[in-house]
Amino acid sequence: MQRPSPLAWWIFPLCILLFFCMHVRKSHAAGDDYPYITSLAVEKNAKYLVVSCSVKNGLTSEIMNALKSGITVIFNYDLELTIPGFIKDQTILSTTIRKAIKLDSIKNEYRIMLTQNNTRIITTTNINDANDILFNINQYELAPIKLLEKDKVYKIRTRLYTDKIVTDLPLNTILNTFSNFGYKTKWYEVNFQY
Repeated sequence: MQRPSPLAWWIFPLCILLFFCMHVRKSHAAGDDYPYITSLAVEKNAKYLVVSCSVKNGLTSEIMNALKSGITVIFNYDLELTIPGFIKDQTILSTTIRKAIKLDSIKNEYRIMLTQNNTRIITTTNINDANDILFNINQYELAPIKLLEKDKVYKIRTRLYTDKIVTDLPLNTILNTFSNFGYKTKWYEVNFQY
């Protein structure tokens, strides 16, 4: 009888190790410290459909380490207004709100760039204030009311994800290629009748 090759003896332990690593990563991603959207509110004013939302655990330890290293991190909120369909939703409007943060280590302050409604830069020395600015969208005018029909059901959904990092370091390309942080939340949806 022929003996198995030494390589065959390694296949089973490698499969077990691979399974274990995938399980640990998956369980970490589903843990309490993973970012998720906690609320999505829909209102209307005289002219617009207005949206507010909040995210919990947005500043992960990986992102905090990147900020301390001088890296700018960009957060993107995808917002979609749709009409629910049997097979596929009909998209009426889709937009992205971007918010970026960078730590100025000399002044020890966070610079936050917002593109919500108009572009502006806010500075703060308090990480809790930065967290509130980054992970809360308040009264965003999503769509003109004239796009909506009375007595029709609509769906608004949102998610948050990080873009590739931006840095002024000379090894920017290498850093972007090998960086392994960032996340994308699940879609959070709300149905409403206008």
